[in-house]
Amino acid sequence: MIKNNKIIYTIFSLSIGILLALLTLRLTENNVQDILTQLKNLNWFYTSLIPFVTFINFWSLAYRWKLITQKLISDQKREQKFYLFYISLGSLIGIFIPAQVSMLTTQSMALRFNKVGSVPQGLLASLYNQILNLLIPLIFLPTSLLLFFGKISLSVAIFLAAVTLFIGFQVNQKWHSNLIRFFLTASSYIKRRFSRKKIENNKLNTLNPIPFFDSKFVVAEFWLTIILHLNIAIRNFLVVKAIDLNIGFWYILFASLLIYLAMVLSFTPGSLGLMEWSWIGMLGLINVPTNDVVSFALIQRLLITLSIVIVFVVLAIYLWIERMMKAKTNKI
Repeated sequence: MIKNNKIIYTIFSLSIGILLALLTLRLTENNVQDILTQLKNLNWFYTSLIPFVTFINFWSLAYRWKLITQKLISDQKREQKFYLFYISLGSLIGIFIPAQVSMLTTQSMALRFNKVGSVPQGLLASLYNQILNLLIPLIFLPTSLLLFFGKISLSVAIFLAAVTLFIGFQVNQKWHSNLIRFFLTASSYIKRRFSRKKIENNKLNTLNPIPFFDSKFVVAEFWLTIILHLNIAIRNFLVVKAIDLNIGFWYILFASLLIYLAMVLSFTPGSLGLMEWSWIGMLGLINVPTNDVVSFALIQRLLITLSIVIVFVVLAIYLWIERMMKAKTNKI
């Protein structure tokens, strides 16, 4: 019965996502032929950079996850490629199910199946990773909203962002442990409230104290998270340049942070439909023509999905060849 419910939910959420995506064409002047024409006319230099930036994004995520896991489970020294493969796998699965659920599940299951610590340790490492992803968008939330609702200029927004980042860094340094404990407690409560697997969530609370709080580690995680969100914004901006739209980088950066935060609550596979309408709403507030935003949102979906598939396939082939060569060497 549970499996049937999951299948029904998946089909329903996918249908909603596809419907919302199609509505972007129905409710605007864009049509499929317009999108196909823009795809043919893409700037292939900028387009070719998107898989490269996606790989950097995966590598950074994997490196941060590695630091978190080794901090929590000190006797585990897995190589970077182990974490990189599962980050790329989680992103690939995230095309078909909600992205946050995909990454959390993939990370915790990867540690469990490869015997890297216990189930609650793996879950804690994964939760901590997800919480860090929300940190920067939350810090910039007031500035981003003020910018898009026209209350401040772009130059003022950039200044406020710099000030907010400095203050956020200081607050994170001083109260990191309290902030993380609050978020972990909230996450654990939500999971106990809505999940049937209450045992794992109860085990999560037994991991005390949590060894995440020395200053060097906190600084490294903070700046790695900054790099990750800059990477996402750069990838989105490459799509803008590939289509040759007139949207500035700073607007894409602030919009990317807001949309990342909004997509935490997404229930469609890969935030299908919801992300497209979020882009339409955000960029529409700064008077970007609707047709341009729809083209950007749909082509961004296609190019980033392709880049995830390309990076995963190349990485999987590389790791398979490496394993075969090692096996052959061991036989000699």
